[in-house]
Amino acid sequence: MFNPILKSRKSIYFYILAWIFVSAIHAGILFFLYKNELVFAIVDAIVFNAIFGLLGIGLWYPVRYIKNEQINPAYLILNHVVVAFLCITLWLSVGYFVLNVIIGDSQEYMNFINLSIPWRITSGVFIYMVIILVYYLIIYYADLQEKVKAEAELKTLVKESELTLLKSQINPHFLFNSLNSISALTVSNPVKAQEMVVKLSEFLRYALKHDQRQKTYLEEELHNIELYLDIEKIRFGKKLKFEQKVGKECSTIYLPNMILQPLVENAIKHGVYPSTDQITISLDCSVQDNFLVINIQNNYDPEYISNGGNGLGLRNIKNRLFLIYNREDLLTFEKEENVFKVKLLIPIMKENTKKQISKYK
Repeated sequence: MFNPILKSRKSIYFYILAWIFVSAIHAGILFFLYKNELVFAIVDAIVFNAIFGLLGIGLWYPVRYIKNEQINPAYLILNHVVVAFLCITLWLSVGYFVLNVIIGDSQEYMNFINLSIPWRITSGVFIYMVIILVYYLIIYYADLQEKVKAEAELKTLVKESELTLLKSQINPHFLFNSLNSISALTVSNPVKAQEMVVKLSEFLRYALKHDQRQKTYLEEELHNIELYLDIEKIRFGKKLKFEQKVGKECSTIYLPNMILQPLVENAIKHGVYPSTDQITISLDCSVQDNFLVINIQNNYDPEYISNGGNGLGLRNIKNRLFLIYNREDLLTFEKEENVFKVKLLIPIMKENTKKQISKYK
């Protein structure tokens, strides 16, 4: 954050006016209470307050450096004691030197300055505390505004994620290709066409009946993936091969619904579709350190130049995982020796029970 005093002319003028007000009080105390000459009182007030005003601008930087939310209170207080000591020492030393140059011929007033050091120190500590308090209030207000802005952005992200989820749940190309395949099969193989219609309707029913925050069993997700791949196998035939290895402890673990389909769809789009050789999509699940670990990988044609796509599926998964688990490290992917690998981590929560899942339905 930029220095709040120097960020605009308005804040600079307000700061100067505040010190003029303090200087007037300072001069009034010296003139009326301590019976000093008016000229000496005005010079004294201008010199000392001008110096503290300049130091006050610089105090912003140690305040920003000493982040009170990240250190313990004792260390915070110690830091401010040290800064206050250095600030007031420099203030009195420079002020005494300047006044000695200006009115050093008045030994009586210089003696008064020496005698007034205790109350000057007291007033300096008070002014320091006021400046520091104002700075902390400015920081608190700025942080509050950032928090409000972040919450507004999060709400926008939720809405965008909901729309993105609806777009990614049913790939239009997949639906069009399936319908074209069904149309062709009605002539060549009516029985196969009927089977494909049943599978497609079951897949669409599963995809449309859940909302974006609902969770389901892994075994249900895998059944849906099998439906999806059965439909795609009608189109790709032996070119598409699917293998899975799922531990017994994984089947009854809950995970966000429709979280796997975009990953398998991505493997088909960038692996199976452009290749003339057989592409194997493998999926394995295990439980490690309170995580359901799902690995999906597929080989691909290294000579195929991808158009990059828009990454809608992967971005949607990252957004959903962040919204549900508040973590950004649950999805990773890499390419290694003509194999594309995706690793998905699903935290196994204590509340992942059959009773708990009912609240999502």
